[in-house]
Amino acid sequence: LLLERYDRETVKSVNVEFASAAESSLDYQISADLDGSLASQHDIIKRLLQRGAVEAANENNWVIPFPQITLHKSPN
Repeated sequence: LLLERYDRETVKSVNVEFASAAESSLDYQISADLDGSLASQHDIIKRLLQRGAVEAANENNWVIPFPQITLHKSPN
């Protein structure tokens, strides 16, 4: 997704590493080495990296666990 929006010269590398195993997930650290001219695009780039991770999970049929909340109503 980064290369769809930014030139190859400004996106030097993207790295994905296993970070930890949580109770119901495997957590990864995603980082990108970018040209300094993209510093003002930090928030957009962060969202693109997250979107790319979700798209990869969907394309590979990986289940993304979502915490479930149960609410109990007390009788009045």
